[in-house]
Amino acid sequence: MSKRRGVLLFVLLVTLLGSLVLYAAFNMRHPSAPVRGSSVLVFDVPSRLDEAEPEFRPYSLDALHWRRRPTRADVVEALQLAADDDHFKALVLHVDGVDWGWAKLMEVRDAIQAVRAAGKPVYASVRSGGDAEYLLASAADRVSAPPTASLYIVGLSMSPLFLGGCID
Repeated sequence: MSKRRGVLLFVLLVTLLGSLVLYAAFNMRHPSAPVRGSSVLVFDVPSRLDEAEPEFRPYSLDALHWRRRPTRADVVEALQLAADDDHFKALVLHVDGVDWGWAKLMEVRDAIQAVRAAGKPVYASVRSGGDAEYLLASAADRVSAPPTASLYIVGLSMSPLFLGGCID
């Protein structure tokens, strides 16, 4: 009987320890205290930005990740909250290798301009990239790049195709 009690006690302790670790992990995911005083919000712009959260697959290796990637709605909402929050005095963007669509770029750029319209300075640092990265950074008050940065800015163009004569 004492062997059975020992196993039961061991299982109980492991369960209690596991639940404490899970509780601590979930509490560390979200900040527990609000930001006090004046702070600068630093945003490391992700290279990928999903439109929505991927579906949950419980038996895949993705279920083991503790942190999920931000979605477009998360980024826009966070920037709008930062525009209205008096605790944040400025926004700093670190832009490097953006692989988004143009519509997502413009929506996030509009949210950055809303922060700027709220009277908060916005600074952008571009390490490398092209038109998409520079378009996002151009919403800032000041854009900087290190001397070793490689920017491939070609510009956007449009060439209309007229097929009126072909149809006639």
